[in-house]
Amino acid sequence: MTKTYIQIDLDNIETSEAHANGSFTSGILRKVEGEWYSGENLVDLTGDISVTWLDEVAYQAEQDAIAALQTFKSNRQSLLDNAVVTANNFEFDADEISIGRMSNAILSAIAELDTFAMQWSLANTATGVMTDVTLGDLKLAHQLAVQNMANIWGV
Repeated sequence: MTKTYIQIDLDNIETSEAHANGSFTSGILRKVEGEWYSGENLVDLTGDISVTWLDEVAYQAEQDAIAALQTFKSNRQSLLDNAVVTANNFEFDADEISIGRMSNAILSAIAELDTFAMQWSLANTATGVMTDVTLGDLKLAHQLAVQNMANIWGV
């Protein structure tokens, strides 16, 4: 029987055993208080077992890098989700959904002058309360929101 084990993280070993009759079994060993177990049975990792051990320092460094990247991405997304820009004394939401809504409104009024009046729900008013703004206000808000997004993304 050939037993090949690979440590896949700090607390788990993946097992693979090829038997003389051609059958194959696999499983997971779990580390409990410094000892390796298969279910509730203590496993002896000596003898005819080949174990590829994890480089724990490198593994921890990789896990730390992954966590740091996730924190960075989460913080960046939070900045974008809560972004507000001020255009001509109006505070506009500047998150990705709001940028899309601004684009749609600007495109729908493309043939209008910048003085064209419209209503918009601003960042500093209650939900559902509409404020009179102009197409020019909205164009400026859109431009500032896109610039803000680019700054957040580091573009």
